[in-house]
Amino acid sequence: MMYKFFTKIVNFYNKITKIIIFAKLFATITTVMKNTIKYCLIILTLVVFLLPLMQDYIFNFKFKALHGVIVKTKKPEPTFKSLYSGDYQTKMEKYISENYGFREPTIRFYNQYLWDFYNVSPVKTLFLGKDNWMYLERNVREYYGTEVYRYFNSPEEAREAFIRRARILNKLRLVLKNYGIELLVFEAPEKGYLYSEFLPDGERDTTSINPIEFYTERFQSYGVPFIGMTNYFEKIKDTTEFPLFSKHGFHWNISCVYGVDTLFRTMESLHGASMPHLYLENLRPLTIDDEEYTKDNDIEQTLNLMRFIKYKGKPQMTADVRIETDSTFVKPRMFFIGDSFFWKIQSTVDLNKVFDESRFWFYNSTTHSGKNLKIKKPAKEFSRLREIFKSDYIVFILHGGNLYKLSMDFCEQALIDICVPDSIMNREIQRVSDSANVSAAKAKELIIGNPELIPELRGEAAPTIRNTRGIAIAQTMNRIEQDPDWMNVMKIVAHRKSLAVDTIMRHEAINVIDNKPLMLNNTIMSDSLYEDLYRYEIDSIVESMKNKPKLMESIRNKALKNGNTVEDQLLKDAIWVYNHKKE
Repeated sequence: MMYKFFTKIVNFYNKITKIIIFAKLFATITTVMKNTIKYCLIILTLVVFLLPLMQDYIFNFKFKALHGVIVKTKKPEPTFKSLYSGDYQTKMEKYISENYGFREPTIRFYNQYLWDFYNVSPVKTLFLGKDNWMYLERNVREYYGTEVYRYFNSPEEAREAFIRRARILNKLRLVLKNYGIELLVFEAPEKGYLYSEFLPDGERDTTSINPIEFYTERFQSYGVPFIGMTNYFEKIKDTTEFPLFSKHGFHWNISCVYGVDTLFRTMESLHGASMPHLYLENLRPLTIDDEEYTKDNDIEQTLNLMRFIKYKGKPQMTADVRIETDSTFVKPRMFFIGDSFFWKIQSTVDLNKVFDESRFWFYNSTTHSGKNLKIKKPAKEFSRLREIFKSDYIVFILHGGNLYKLSMDFCEQALIDICVPDSIMNREIQRVSDSANVSAAKAKELIIGNPELIPELRGEAAPTIRNTRGIAIAQTMNRIEQDPDWMNVMKIVAHRKSLAVDTIMRHEAINVIDNKPLMLNNTIMSDSLYEDLYRYEIDSIVESMKNKPKLMESIRNKALKNGNTVEDQLLKDAIWVYNHKKE
């Protein structure tokens, strides 16, 4: 009996001992796990903080750039004043926030998280419409009639501005026709109007003014060639095999070919000269592997997601563009002024096959010229008169919303340049300065903004006054530029006098007009002059290279690899380019 009782006590003790052992073991494991988790969290925290620094100084991985308009912040330099005022700290914080390591994938990951879990866009100007159609804020505001308030205080003020701008544009058109130059207005399609059925719900402002409707009617009454693609696309959108805009894009797609062909037919009607016919061939679905996919879905790209959004609906298409001409076709010289809708035309249609020369002034601010429009410079570096008289056609290409700006002040400035001689301009600057009690600089600014402040430029009819001398100088400079031997002399003189070649050309043009001795006739080519010409060409190539950041980065890397200075490498590359062009 006692034995059984003793055995029970021993068994109970053993169970208690096992429980205690298991408890101690569990406590030990828990402690180890807690410490492990703590250490893991510490390590993870260190990794999170150190990885960006390691990316900057060790890894230097290259990531896909973020889409959108990016204005880079310059790294601030510390000074006692900026440190004391806190300005340096503020600027440095902004610089670091834009330049930390792994910034691109971090932003894409966060944006993808917002989109997948909450269907929220990180882009404030993006509006998600019905059936996942995407619009920019300006598309929505334009359709509902509130975009006008971005530029004017009231529709009445907008109407007055529209009337004045249309009148000035028509007067410029009439003046240019005297010189054999045609002026056209090309309205690229407005997505908000064209696919309004997918817009987010809203209430239209019935008191607003529609610039497309206004200019369509006003230019028709003036006889100004006006190509309205929104109205045309509304008529054909249900008959095409593909959407004329991508659901996820702001700009038109391969449909731009319809617009260019319409432009050609209009040009034929103006001059009677034969223009090419464009045809879409080999129509095929557009895939995410195609380079065009990103361009056609540019609104989606501004979301900066980690992957493309699944596209549903009428399939996007791409095609080959066939350009058909006849034996009577003569390539015209084109001058385009406008917005980003031009770029799809430039990338889709081979303009080198269609135009003798084409130039594009982006928003009347930045110029693009040369083969494939790769030479980019500020518009202020160019003579507007010279550019005008190099052209057979001047075309304003603007999508509906940008008609609020119409010519972006190009017409106002051009009308003054062509019509107003210096004597009248100086007289009017003084008059406006006195009457408005402003400085001469401010008076000039007011006149350029509204040329009709000059009495001779008022009214509906074409002005009769002309800046005869200014026009003659511009046309003569263009003639010099077309003569290779004359231009060689200009380059030699510019090199020897350390002046811009345009300055020397202007002096020579004045010599022609005033019947003075020409530099062309007083220069006999010799070995030393050919050497000067060679140095001018090399220096020009070097300066051109310096204005291309990506190319300069490549040259710096090449210099480091070859053991050269950057200047030596620049010179060697410039000589190679010169010889390559010569060959």
